[in-house]
Amino acid sequence: MERPFFSVIIPARNAAATLTRCIDSLRRQSYPADGVEVIVVDHDSSDDTAAIAVRYGAAVYRGNFSCVSAVRNFGAHKARGRVLAFLDADIVADENWLAAGARYYAEGRFAGLLGFTDRAPPDAHWVGRAWNDPARQGYCRTGRTDFLSSRNMMIPADVFHAAGGFDESELFEGGMAGEDKDFSYRCSFKGIAVIRDASLPGMIHLGCDKSLAEFMRKEWWRQGNALHIAAGRGWNIRLLRAPCLAVAHVGMAAAVLAFMAMKRFGAAALCGLAWCVPSALILARRCDRRCGLMQWGRFWFLTWIRWNIAGCAIVSRLWRR
Repeated sequence: MERPFFSVIIPARNAAATLTRCIDSLRRQSYPADGVEVIVVDHDSSDDTAAIAVRYGAAVYRGNFSCVSAVRNFGAHKARGRVLAFLDADIVADENWLAAGARYYAEGRFAGLLGFTDRAPPDAHWVGRAWNDPARQGYCRTGRTDFLSSRNMMIPADVFHAAGGFDESELFEGGMAGEDKDFSYRCSFKGIAVIRDASLPGMIHLGCDKSLAEFMRKEWWRQGNALHIAAGRGWNIRLLRAPCLAVAHVGMAAAVLAFMAMKRFGAAALCGLAWCVPSALILARRCDRRCGLMQWGRFWFLTWIRWNIAGCAIVSRLWRR
């Protein structure tokens, strides 16, 4: 069986705290070392990120880029591999990560976008463990999806370039998030298969949220661009569902407060129910049925918080524009 050559592309900025474990996990891969190159693209770091990458034998490129899309695209253009494997500097890869990818891409049998389910480390804060739990989104099974995170994503180089790479437009400049969501959906719209594989238990996300406050800050950053991504893709219905639901949460919160101020407590209670039910319905559809009550309660709480933060972030960005 032909062994595809992988180019592992790691975008990094001030990632010295996690990059050692990330690259070390690549050195322990079961896949032959002569079938892999590691590229670290250092985005204007002020710590030892570049020095660590050089010490581990990675090809290192440094620059000041407009956005993370540009960082990843730069690495893709420097890559020699037939398959591009994007990996964030805070991911510890399972020792069979590349071997599992090779089973898809060997002999050209698969030409799509592939990602592997990752988890929080065992000692993570409860917020990080709950939000990164594969059971929360039903990621315990391998199958088709329409969104993959770029923190661990594989795609043949020719397919990546034909799809246009990650969007470097002003939509994602200034640190705005969502370029991986945009790329995944764009691939899906073009008929490129998007697969999430749940077979690797050793994919660990070291950068998971370490407190509820951090979770809320990151969700503000992650979700604020959602409506503008939908606008940039022609107001696609699939892309509009999440921002519309998020803004609806803000509307329900405002309705609850308004009815409370008018002392119409029955109406406030009905609006409060409508405010809380969507998160429960989403979990009922996605969440693994084997979850315990406490686990499900944590999932619901974080999901509800997420939609409210997302709605506030979207409204705030619309107001600023």
